[in-house]
Amino acid sequence: MIGILKNLISLVGILGILLSIHWTVPIALFVSTLPGIVLIFIAKSRSYKMNVTTSPLQRELGFTDGLFINKSSIKEIKINNLGDYLIKRWSHLYKNIQKRNLGLAGWEAKTKSFAALFLQIASLCVSLILINQISKGVLSIGDYVALLGAVTTVQTLFSSIGGNLGSIFETAIFNNALMSILEYEVKNGGDKKEDYVESIESISLDNVTFFYPRSDVKALANISLTIKKGENVSIVGYNGSGKTTLVKCLIGLYEVNQGSCYINGRNIKEINRESYYHKISAIFQDFFKYKYSVRENVAFGDLDKLKNDEELYQLLESVGLSNKVKNYKNKLETYLTREIPDGSDLSGGEWQRIAIARGFLKDSDVIVLDEPTAAVDPITELEIFELFNSLSKDKTTITISHRLGPTKYSDRIIVLDKGKIVEEGSFQTLIKKRGLFYEMYQSQSNWYKDENVFTEVENG
Repeated sequence: MIGILKNLISLVGILGILLSIHWTVPIALFVSTLPGIVLIFIAKSRSYKMNVTTSPLQRELGFTDGLFINKSSIKEIKINNLGDYLIKRWSHLYKNIQKRNLGLAGWEAKTKSFAALFLQIASLCVSLILINQISKGVLSIGDYVALLGAVTTVQTLFSSIGGNLGSIFETAIFNNALMSILEYEVKNGGDKKEDYVESIESISLDNVTFFYPRSDVKALANISLTIKKGENVSIVGYNGSGKTTLVKCLIGLYEVNQGSCYINGRNIKEINRESYYHKISAIFQDFFKYKYSVRENVAFGDLDKLKNDEELYQLLESVGLSNKVKNYKNKLETYLTREIPDGSDLSGGEWQRIAIARGFLKDSDVIVLDEPTAAVDPITELEIFELFNSLSKDKTTITISHRLGPTKYSDRIIVLDKGKIVEEGSFQTLIKKRGLFYEMYQSQSNWYKDENVFTEVENG
């Protein structure tokens, strides 16, 4: 905008001089630059559309790039001899993207050539007008040279204004796409609600149905459920039964398509969502491994405790990592990545324990454990569940697990199948019922020490 204003000020004086020669001169100069300005807008629009259409290819190219520098993927690439295939795939993606870029660049080159030609024709016409003025004795040769320089300056200023307008237009179309995403939360108004959650006494779903975008399959179908404060609830079921989806609806990460979610009897749409999240801790199966210090990896659960070494070490002690961290040269400041000097890496199970410590750092009312022991063996799993129970006293816990042995710690087990609750009750009740839970547990019984559980429960 500043550039446009500066150029307009410069134009005023020069156009005044050219008007004194002939009124058609400024018009001819403006018209000569108009095709170039219009083509700038068209080019910006086409560039945006190409970015939209090639973005999936760019993401796939970036993902393929990353495979060659990720130590986890390198192992499989070597063992399975995937190198040549992946390089060819990368080459195909790269050439496809470059072909589209070159196509756009070629179109721009042609249109710019046309605009330049039109500009030169206009300059020639103005020159002829000036020569005519010289022949009539109105202008001298010196005037001609000076005015021809002014003509070039006017065309340059018009082109500069066009370029600035094109940049504003490009910013506008990209920002329009960005704002449509950024305004999503504002439109839903979750964080602007005045109804704050001081504590979570109950979470309820009333006849809830949920669809994922662009899918006609019900991930959840007519779910009604209430979880009260202090309950230890386990949600089980086969893969794809809707366990994680159910939990994400319960904690407000997903907006339900039908039915309602209530917190302490209040509709979740009417409460301040940020205050609700403040009372929830979650340890998801796909938890993130931050390439930051041990301190930050744990303290991201509650940044208010970032400098509280005593509590951080206490939690690390609880998850069995305190001694390991104390043996590091930089203690809590040790980066958990080999990409940083003096950094260290952890095993899958140790990363799992870091995630657990992070989840329990927050002073929350509800703790969600989504497949919390996926990276550990069954014996360690039982130890971790015992740890959960000791750390989560007086808290509401919602646990998702594909291993059913630890569900014996639960007050209530909810069994999902194809997005519906098919069974509900205590461990003993469901074993006696001999339904889906019994069938699932029987198939896993050899994982656990208490192999006589069926006999004990049935005789008890």
